[in-house]
Amino acid sequence: MSNKKKKAASARPVMAKKARQAVVGNPASHMAEPSEISDIKNSYDDLMYESKAFSQTAINALEARARMMGLKPAAAGNAKVLELGCSMGGNIITQALYYPDAEFIGIDLSGRQVAQGNAIIEKMGLKNVRLEEKDILTVDESFGKFDYIIVHGIWSWVPDTVKDKIFSICRNNLTEHGIAYISYNVYPGWKRSEQIREIMLFSSSGMQGESLALRTRKGLDTVNALAEILESDKGFRNNEKLQSMRNVLGKNGYYVAHEYMEAFNDPIYVNGFIEWANRHRLAYIGDTRLSMSFISWMAEHTRERIKALTNGDYIAKELYIDILFDSEFRRSLLCRQEEGHNIARNETVPIEIMENLYFRLVQGTGIDLDESNTMLSGIREVMSGGEPFRTEDVVANLNRRFPGLAFDRVQINSQLLLQTITGYFAVSSDKGEKLTFEDHKTYVPARFTDYVAAFVEHGAEQFVKPANRYNEGTPSFGYGHLYIMRQLSQPTTKQAVIDAVAENLNIVTTTVDGLKFNPPARVYVEQILSELAERHFFAQAD
Repeated sequence: MSNKKKKAASARPVMAKKARQAVVGNPASHMAEPSEISDIKNSYDDLMYESKAFSQTAINALEARARMMGLKPAAAGNAKVLELGCSMGGNIITQALYYPDAEFIGIDLSGRQVAQGNAIIEKMGLKNVRLEEKDILTVDESFGKFDYIIVHGIWSWVPDTVKDKIFSICRNNLTEHGIAYISYNVYPGWKRSEQIREIMLFSSSGMQGESLALRTRKGLDTVNALAEILESDKGFRNNEKLQSMRNVLGKNGYYVAHEYMEAFNDPIYVNGFIEWANRHRLAYIGDTRLSMSFISWMAEHTRERIKALTNGDYIAKELYIDILFDSEFRRSLLCRQEEGHNIARNETVPIEIMENLYFRLVQGTGIDLDESNTMLSGIREVMSGGEPFRTEDVVANLNRRFPGLAFDRVQINSQLLLQTITGYFAVSSDKGEKLTFEDHKTYVPARFTDYVAAFVEHGAEQFVKPANRYNEGTPSFGYGHLYIMRQLSQPTTKQAVIDAVAENLNIVTTTVDGLKFNPPARVYVEQILSELAERHFFAQAD
């Protein structure tokens, strides 16, 4: 080992201001005053919202969901994507990284956030994503056509004229087979949170000249005091209200500020949202969480009672699901009205669609598939590998283990659909090639190294969070990741990387209970190579 100074490395056919009128109806429009738009802009400039990835908005997931519902959306690999209210780009930057032939554009009212996001994008060297400081109200058809339009965390928090404009953009700026995603707060569940919001607004009503952060702190202090009273005084037994308060107190300050303290926060019943979208000649597809649009997963007696209540009305079904589950948030998919007749509302998915989708266990969940059921054991085994799989993978597994035994592919697809509806399996339209390191055969393309360098050397994590190809948040990177990735800019050998690490890095690893130790370079390199493979960072050399 030389005396050079080392650099440390870390280790299945298968309401705020105005009350909304009842469950249905067309509420009076709240015109957006210039001062209100300015206030919204200033609040996000003053207290920047954490900019991160949301897996429900991943274009490979949006494509898969739309295909399951009978539509023919654009392939994620070369799609054109628009995000309204992009903040610093945290929801589309990593998607642009993994889909270099797709184009991503984000707009946001906050110039400060847009500037910061573009600076990060420049450091990463990404050419297929850009952010623009732009008022949603100024977007017209000349802005272009998009295969996917993403509107996450915006619709409920703006005046009705802006809500109308969002629908208008989704109508006029979607391609023929385009898909729009809009998230929003819904009743009846948000009625509980609405009480907390009103408490916070009341307690800080005399602080109009103060910053959003200070007003939020005052509101949280009041909620905390009331929660302590509920908790300590046995005369009060409203555990549901106490839990609502504790939920808010456990959130990040910037989230509470923009969720509970903004001038606008207008929850709506889902049928009101659907009818509003219909007036803009948009067709409602369903929720990205299929259990909020499907009842096939419920007990038979429950399904039959809901069917009797709804009499084939899909809007009523959506509403009653929300009432039964006290829903407070939805992520709805929309398409142009002309495509509406293609939407499958019978809760079945053709086999040819199912067999071309990829499934994987949702992050942070566990599923107990009956080991005594031979077919389920095939799903369980391929699922345990951690990589996305298709029906064919399950069939191949079963044929290998039980040669000569015939399996019903319809049953396999039905089980995959069930686990997707109930939220255990995530679904995507593609898999992405996961390569493991091989001497002289694989390398790390520059775009991935530049992405990691933005976090390690340029402080990107202060503003945006890293994610994987499914737009799921991931742990960040240490200098060791970047150093090894730079050694792999060209095909090389594992031993060469190990030698470089041993020569130049002081490897320090800390256990969960704080114990520090120095693992051998070979062990450390093996760990990093495994992580790079999991992130789909390797490419095959020509």
